[in-house]
Amino acid sequence: TVTATGGTGTITYSKDGGSTFQSSNLFENLAAGNYTVVVKDANDCQAQTLVTVEADVNSSKILSTSGIECYPNPFKEEVFIRLYLPNNSDVTVEVYNQTGQKIKVIQDSKIFDGDTEFSWDGHNENNQRVKAGFYFIRIVVDNAVITRKIVLTDY
Repeated sequence: TVTATGGTGTITYSKDGGSTFQSSNLFENLAAGNYTVVVKDANDCQAQTLVTVEADVNSSKILSTSGIECYPNPFKEEVFIRLYLPNNSDVTVEVYNQTGQKIKVIQDSKIFDGDTEFSWDGHNENNQRVKAGFYFIRIVVDNAVITRKIVLTDY
């Protein structure tokens, strides 16, 4: 994201030294490297700066491609949630019912890198067995979120 102040009228933004401009100040999916960012106002007044994008491990990509497993699914007694963390990360794992109500917090702390596994036994925060049905496992790793649907069956 590039932020510009001052200028007159509509501000446009370029990441390629002024060859092409866009109305949005957000540049997405940039590869690591150097970019000459140019900001231009309605009077064609321009300012530019060099921006370096460093290689970064994107948590949401890790989550979406890491093969997060919830097994067995459907389950009767216990479901296991397995994921791989390439870096030490803040991790929250929660269970929600079909109406979006939080049922249980399984994990909420820093976890070391590597393979990690959690489990849920079908009980809520008051240690009461919840009804059979659809539930959602919400996994947050360093602010990136992914959700998996699970099915709890009767005994």
